[in-house]
Amino acid sequence: MTFDILTATVVANRDAPFDYEVVLAVNGRLLQELIGGVDEPDAWVGPSFESIRPPSRHLLGGDNEWGDDPSPSFPEGKVAVLACSCGYPECGSVFARITLMSDLVTWSEMECFGRPDADMSELTGFTFSSANYLATVQGIREPASGTGGAHVQHHGAPRPGRHRSDKSA
Repeated sequence: MTFDILTATVVANRDAPFDYEVVLAVNGRLLQELIGGVDEPDAWVGPSFESIRPPSRHLLGGDNEWGDDPSPSFPEGKVAVLACSCGYPECGSVFARITLMSDLVTWSEMECFGRPDADMSELTGFTFSSANYLATVQGIREPASGTGGAHVQHHGAPRPGRHRSDKSA
């Protein structure tokens, strides 16, 4: 069996309502690049670092821990892996059912919420080796304070099409 490869990079994000975004990529392609039909190239952001840092089970088959609404009408048993560029999954998001097994991890039943223009044909699901997946997820760390650590990248210009601009909202 050929496994997909997950990578995760924590980046400082001045344009989202949170300080650090976790940018997810599968097989070397950013997750948001696999979504077609959306005119804005930066229409999506990855999860906030706060929503997935330990002991969160957000990317480990647990409950969705990303978002402000304590009782959103998100699909049961799924978590947001991308959100609208405003950073709020309640506005628009991509969901996956994450299942951990002894030797593999699957992302299945992927669907888009709030973006009817999104073409999800390349996001039918992924199968990762448990070793790669767990090493990636457990290796996600908050960047060093100050100028940033080795794993920090900075996004440049503000993202177009923001829906919420106030970080305190």
